Amino acid sequence: NNPKYDSSKNVLAYLSYKKIEVANK
Repeated sequence: NNPKYDSSKNVLAYLSYKKIEVANK
C-alpha cells in the first residue's frame, strides 16, 4: 500500500467531483 499513491488518487477523485459539482450548478 502506497499512501502517496492513495492520496493522489483521492485528490484526483476530489478534483473530478468538484468539476461535476460546478458543472451541475
